[in-house]
Amino acid sequence: REDCTKLLTLTIDPVDARDYDDALSFTDGPGKNECTIAVHIADVACYVPHGSFLDKAALKRGFTSYLPGRTLPMLPAALANDLCSLREKLPRCAHTVFLRICKESGQILSFRRAHTSINVTRRLCYDEVTRVFDGESAFLPADIRNQLNNLREVAEKMRRQRQEKEMFLPM
Repeated sequence: REDCTKLLTLTIDPVDARDYDDALSFTDGPGKNECTIAVHIADVACYVPHGSFLDKAALKRGFTSYLPGRTLPMLPAALANDLCSLREKLPRCAHTVFLRICKESGQILSFRRAHTSINVTRRLCYDEVTRVFDGESAFLPADIRNQLNNLREVAEKMRRQRQEKEMFLPM
């Protein structure tokens, strides 16, 4: 596994979430005017072998159902909410896609996938991220605020580029 435990890594989920299955990291480079965004997805296969009883049961369910006041997990809570969850300050196995992106245009220049080990720096909820984007950010350390703003800026450029391309697609 590629060691990504030193990356500043954030999860962003609803305030009442219990299973954190994805996380993001942002780094400058490798080239001038480029950045790398890492999208980390929990590696459930580390704990649920292919073809096992758990794998077959999860396949039947297909997904976790979130209902008012109740959650019907695809996996047992001990896995979904603990070992397979990208919990703050705990080393976890992940599948990571590294996207090398042009900061000016938002164009994806290259990508690669790797089996990784990560360590989530901070768990955030949507309200906290919105507060940062609204300028109310003193409650978070500067490195996390910068990470969020960098991710937002790149996402906006990527969205703009995608919308421009879609305008010229034949109907």
